Amino acid sequence: MAITFSPSDSNQKYLVGSPSDINVIKDCAWAIFDGGSIAAREVPYIRLIEWQPVGDQFATRAIKFISQFNSEGIDSYKDTYNAKPTGNKYTFPFFTQEMRSKSNNWTEDRSIIDIAGGAGSAIAAAGGAMRKSKSGFARMVGSAVGIGSAVAERAVNISTMGTLGVENPKIWQGTNTGATYTFDFFLHNTVSEEQTASNWALTYMLSYNNSYNRRSLLIQDAPVVYQVFVPGIRYSPVSSMKNLNIDMIGQMRNISGMKNLPPSVIVPESYHVTITMEDLFVESRQIMELVTRGPAATNVTVFAPQ
Repeated sequence: MAITFSPSDSNQKYLVGSPSDINVIKDCAWAIFDGGSIAAREVPYIRLIEWQPVGDQFATRAIKFISQFNSEGIDSYKDTYNAKPTGNKYTFPFFTQEMRSKSNNWTEDRSIIDIAGGAGSAIAAAGGAMRKSKSGFARMVGSAVGIGSAVAERAVNISTMGTLGVENPKIWQGTNTGATYTFDFFLHNTVSEEQTASNWALTYMLSYNNSYNRRSLLIQDAPVVYQVFVPGIRYSPVSSMKNLNIDMIGQMRNISGMKNLPPSVIVPESYHVTITMEDLFVESRQIMELVTRGPAATNVTVFAPQ
């Protein structure tokens, strides 16, 4: 199946594929077997659904935050991003050994001890100043304060005697870094002219849509983002293509006059495509639950209607 593309509206100007649903496993020369075979149906895959962010994300989120203050569960993510679908969907081979990685950060909460220490020092200083006062009343109060501050000082400021050994609760600090995962595949240009043109179109379209759009001197649009689904492994409501690397492998030729290619283009024997995705949300229990819904998980979106 030949893959081509055309520009969208002049403002956003992302590229729309034809077909818009591109299945590399079935329709591209990435491995030596029939795309409709049983072997092809059992290939692990990752599914990407493409969206184009529009407008000022922060301002829109700030306004909608108020109306969603009481939302719960997965609804808490609703309308986080302003975006519209490009119509492009991709199915790529997914051979990655790491299934999932989790890390949690808990740190000791010493705020109570630190506050008590600071208060003890302040009381001691105040008491000392009052005891030196010419006023008899002030000296009397200063002496009383001095007794109390001595207790606080002995409990807290014991630097000459050792360190505190009190067990303090540890507080979960959370994280703002989403998961990253990398996969790769080859696109072979030694099968047919149509496949060669399709491979070039796919690599160009991925590169184009993952570049930012300069609309004017002051206005620019962000690169596209994706919903990501890996069967039984992962669902991400919104992810970015953090890294896209396309290497040219093998012998290269400068080809002219081939249908659906530029007038002149350098074509290698194969393209080696390596993609690293980064989830823009940290994976919560609510997001993990969506994995159990299968492909229907992609019906849950966090994009505001446009």
